[in-house]
Amino acid sequence: MTKTVLVTGATGSQGNAVARHLLKRGFTVRALTRNPANPKAQALAQMGAIIVQGDLEQPDSLVQALRGCDAVFSMQNYWEKGVGLEGEQRQALHMINAARQAGIRHFVQSSIAGADSAQGIPHIESKWLIEEKVRASGLTYTFLRTVFFMDSVFNPKYDGFISMLRGVLDDHVPGHHLIAMDDLGAVAAEVIARPDPYLNKAIHVSSDILSGEEMKTIVKEVTGKNKSRFKVQPWMLWLLGREFYRQMQWNRTRPWQFGLDETRQIYPQLTSFRNYVETHKELV
Repeated sequence: MTKTVLVTGATGSQGNAVARHLLKRGFTVRALTRNPANPKAQALAQMGAIIVQGDLEQPDSLVQALRGCDAVFSMQNYWEKGVGLEGEQRQALHMINAARQAGIRHFVQSSIAGADSAQGIPHIESKWLIEEKVRASGLTYTFLRTVFFMDSVFNPKYDGFISMLRGVLDDHVPGHHLIAMDDLGAVAAEVIARPDPYLNKAIHVSSDILSGEEMKTIVKEVTGKNKSRFKVQPWMLWLLGREFYRQMQWNRTRPWQFGLDETRQIYPQLTSFRNYVETHKELV
């Protein structure tokens, strides 16, 4: 029997990657969006997704969207205007309650690696609080704990990403964990397709581990361009944003200690950073 999966954030980077991989594997995908006319929603519809209008702030819409589903990929966006910690917690609780009401058998939640040790960093601590809510709900769950996204390297919104890693973390952390968004989608699809080994567990997902200096070298070798001419120093981050500064301090003192084996067992075709740059070099 074909599983039906609701994917939240379907027009965002994570949800879109998950929806695409589920569709490739033959799942019935319901893509939740506030705006069905969104081009990304329309692209998913052309791939076969069922576009469902709903809002994480409207519990009734979630119950309706989840009715008849077997699983859900749940994520919330702390950084969206008007959300923050309180809003993210509220939205997560709406989704949890709706999933319980709809009888969802597998609740897959996007989280962050090390969230259990990030007190005082609201956007990360919030993920841990969500995990705690899911555990207390009685739902059968899997947490996908993400790391730095490779996709940030060529995203103008995060210009200076490699410079930041080189200046803030390289002297303290020998290698930084990176996940390609497409790999995250593939991992989520596999976890939903074969849930038994991953039920009621937290999975750390990572595609590669490199220093900022190694990333800079790869970009230069592949594209011929220097993507990081200077190093962002910690005091610069303090001026740019206190919460992000605190996150980097946390990454310095509590570096992620896991390797790639856990992710590779789920999805062997991991995208190396070099391969990611080679396939996206037109964005430089």
